[in-house]
Amino acid sequence: MIRITLAFWIGLVCALGYGVFQVKYEVQEMEARLVQLQRGIVSEQQAIHVLRAEWSYLNQPARLETLAKRHLPLGPIAASQIGTIEDVPLRQAAPAPAPMTPPLVRHTAPPSPATRPVVGATYTTPVRR
Repeated sequence: MIRITLAFWIGLVCALGYGVFQVKYEVQEMEARLVQLQRGIVSEQQAIHVLRAEWSYLNQPARLETLAKRHLPLGPIAASQIGTIEDVPLRQAAPAPAPMTPPLVRHTAPPSPATRPVVGATYTTPVRR
């Protein structure tokens, strides 16, 4: 009886020891994954920081002004360019849509009860009750 109890406790201690080692290795793998994710987050944050710096450089008002002067043929607005609301032409009314015509369908009389198709055929007509 003592041998069976002793074997049970030894087996239980071995199983618990194995379980502890398994948990330890899983935690180590998760920590390695966490470090990898944190490094990825840091690199993405650095990339975002660089992109924001580039965006702020590209949107400097003085730089945009020189580019606009160089590439866009803009000048000051003359008084003759400003009009009134009466100068705007009215929009033409849209033509009325053509009336919808029903599609051409050949209507046939429903088959008589004696000539109804057999169940299992490709098309069956529901029977009214």
